[in-house]
Amino acid sequence: MPKARRNLATFAASHNDDVKIPNKIRAALEQMRKEDGEEAYAYEATDPEGTPFIKRAGISGVQLSQYRDQFAEHVVQVKQDTGSRRGPRWVWFATAKAAKKARGE
Repeated sequence: MPKARRNLATFAASHNDDVKIPNKIRAALEQMRKEDGEEAYAYEATDPEGTPFIKRAGISGVQLSQYRDQFAEHVVQVKQDTGSRRGPRWVWFATAKAAKKARGE
């Protein structure tokens, strides 16, 4: 019997944010690794020298913030001290190993 092309897994991947958003994040991390290497990184929302991670993942900043903790091993928080923005800035690394090095661990 052939495998069904449409099942609960494909439905969830299309309609359930708890499946869809993490899949998009994983795909963006993999794309970054393949295109730019193991130590590639992208700033989360604005990246003057590259593609912001939210654009690469095709999701909103709100969506990304809701699932960021699931990918903590790929994220480095850096101080932002430009203009009126003083809060943290998030940097996404293609691999957990690179993020760990960036954190100085």
